[in-house]
Amino acid sequence: MELKKISLSEIIVNKNDNVRENYGDLEKLQNSMSEMKENLVPILVVPEKGKYKLVYGYRRFECAKNLGWDEIKCIVQKEDNPDIRFLMMYHENIGREDLKWHEESKALALKRKIDGKLKKEKEFVSDEGKERGISSRAIEKILQGAKIIKEYPSLKNESSRNHAIEKYSKIKKLEDDIKEKIKKEEISIDEALKQDFKKEKKRKIDKNKALVDELKKDSEHYEKESKEAKEKLKEYKKDIFESVKKSIKEERIEKGIWLEEEVEAMIDAAVTCESFGNKDEMDDKECKECKKTDVYNKCQFWYERKNKS
Repeated sequence: MELKKISLSEIIVNKNDNVRENYGDLEKLQNSMSEMKENLVPILVVPEKGKYKLVYGYRRFECAKNLGWDEIKCIVQKEDNPDIRFLMMYHENIGREDLKWHEESKALALKRKIDGKLKKEKEFVSDEGKERGISSRAIEKILQGAKIIKEYPSLKNESSRNHAIEKYSKIKKLEDDIKEKIKKEEISIDEALKQDFKKEKKRKIDKNKALVDELKKDSEHYEKESKEAKEKLKEYKKDIFESVKKSIKEERIEKGIWLEEEVEAMIDAAVTCESFGNKDEMDDKECKECKKTDVYNKCQFWYERKNKS
């Protein structure tokens, strides 16, 4: 490597090689470089087609242009290895506070691609977590951020990685044609989710309405059937009652079939006559204790049959 000053006009800048999509706030750095009259930390370049290609130090290079400098202090790396060049740029930028979440995800995914030649996914995640002092789960989430913005680029506009991942899970539930429109940026993510929410809400309302209508219909049907059943039962009871009433009284009593008024009379007799249980042994209808003669029970019918015979 060689340290020297190189004219800004001889340095080729390709922003696509940078992990950062924009330079952020340059004011503080620019003021420092202006005060020192040079860049204390050199930028890194590699020879390319008679000129030099910028590897890292994009912000310092931009500040030098803004300050109107003709040249800038550089470290010249003789051999250009794309993987080494990226890793150097990665380590320079990854710890910056103003690095956006999607820039960090994109950078880590590229590093994973390079390290993937030597390491398996689990080993890479573990080593990267230890190197940066964060959990393996956090590293996996950063890598997930790169996957979702690759599939849906507009997700990078979300305020945080967590918000982007949350919206991604909602997008996956949308219909395929809507997802294609989001990818082609024919519709915004928020608008697509808003329309889906309204559609789902209407679907639930229609479903509930259909259920209510069905229950109402069933209720009316059962109510009608219940009325008809009650009427039929009423007629049936009436028919039985009339049939029983017309039957021979003695035969009914022997079979244990009593009319309601007969039962009431028997209960009344039991209450008014203390020797009710002994009446089968009586020679007449009169109770020996209370002298009551209208006791209404089976012995009455026994006497009636006896008198008839």
